[in-house]
Amino acid sequence: MGKCNFFWHAIALNGYDARKGCMVRMQSAKRSGVSGKLRLLATTDLHMQLLAYDYFADRTDGSLGLIGLAPRSAALRAEGLTTLLFDNGDLIQGNPLADHVADRLPAGDPHPMIAALNHLQYDAVTLGNHDFDYGVPFLQNCLRPLDCPVVSANIQTAHAGTLSQRFAILQRDIPCADGQRRGLRIGVTGFGPPQIADWDETQQGGSVAVTDIVIAAQAIVPQMTAAGADIIVALAHSGIGAAQHTPRMENAVIPLAKVPGIDLIVAGHTHDSFPNPDRAATDAIDPAAGTVHGTPVVMAAAHGRALGVVDLSLMQEDGHWHISGHDIRLDHPVGTATRQTPLQDTLHNLVADAHQATLVKMRKPIAQTPALIHSYFATITPDLPQQILAQAIRAAAHSTLTDLSDTTPLLVATAPFRFGGDSGLGSYIAIQ
Repeated sequence: MGKCNFFWHAIALNGYDARKGCMVRMQSAKRSGVSGKLRLLATTDLHMQLLAYDYFADRTDGSLGLIGLAPRSAALRAEGLTTLLFDNGDLIQGNPLADHVADRLPAGDPHPMIAALNHLQYDAVTLGNHDFDYGVPFLQNCLRPLDCPVVSANIQTAHAGTLSQRFAILQRDIPCADGQRRGLRIGVTGFGPPQIADWDETQQGGSVAVTDIVIAAQAIVPQMTAAGADIIVALAHSGIGAAQHTPRMENAVIPLAKVPGIDLIVAGHTHDSFPNPDRAATDAIDPAAGTVHGTPVVMAAAHGRALGVVDLSLMQEDGHWHISGHDIRLDHPVGTATRQTPLQDTLHNLVADAHQATLVKMRKPIAQTPALIHSYFATITPDLPQQILAQAIRAAAHSTLTDLSDTTPLLVATAPFRFGGDSGLGSYIAIQ
């Protein structure tokens, strides 16, 4: 080949930069990319709301419950995308059914909520603060039959055995645009609020240590990358709070989103919804796109009111995967309190006996009152529910702390509960 022909042949292969007067290698020839899809589903703060039932109002409520989300979860899994299902903590505590199960669960029987997670084939879960309310031994017994990893990078316990592992690498094949399926390694870790070590101290006996969320993330993410994670998902039982990181902050999603290497955050704890177009945008938060510092974030309310759905567009270039786009939304229960699918029948049967026993207990009269007991104005003035609760706590404290005399000052603090707000008009106490 002559020099001239060789010159033009090289230009055809590599390209020519007229500004520099030299040949350069074309990047498109070097980087052959292929695109793929991955779907992630998430629940958070279920608080033992397995069924579509409001135990405080003693009525069915189709807007509640994992049982209402289950058909939608199954349908999304059946659409052909590789799909992972996660839970973000506060699973086993939160209503009278939870208390009944904690008191009466026969030895060796699986906890109904854990059995439900197994039946729905969850892929990983993390721990919330209320999962510790019945004590570490009870939590360990609950988690033992769980079929998926329990991950937490910042919770450690001195009890015999372990509650969780620091992270997991989930190997999956995903469908790609060229018709092939390619391997993807999804790294999953979790975080809980550091205050777990402070709350319920009498239950934990000082045996639980919880480190700062952001500091723990900065330490664990490089380890996950070194272990081969292509993308990293953080199950953070933590809300969207202050923008600046402070030590042991409870709601740390905004600074957590800045930790290099985290590709998606599943948030929770505050029972909020995200994405949320009604939320004000800030320099860090895009509530319509569902991003914090550009990182996709999903938070699926509480009590089974929503299912977080994240569709990730992935690109593999030079053997490495990265996220090229995302779509985030919240799906809601089917909207009926009646069971309509065999899947729902199965979930109901897991807890049917405990549900009936709870109703019997809740319907048993304990007192009569001529006064209306309500929480309509609980956030602006003292109300009867809080006063009754404070009296009950005081009486319990005197019966437990035997060294207290009748004249010992005892301060009782209560917080408003079921006072409307984001939970809706049905979320009030009204006894008459």
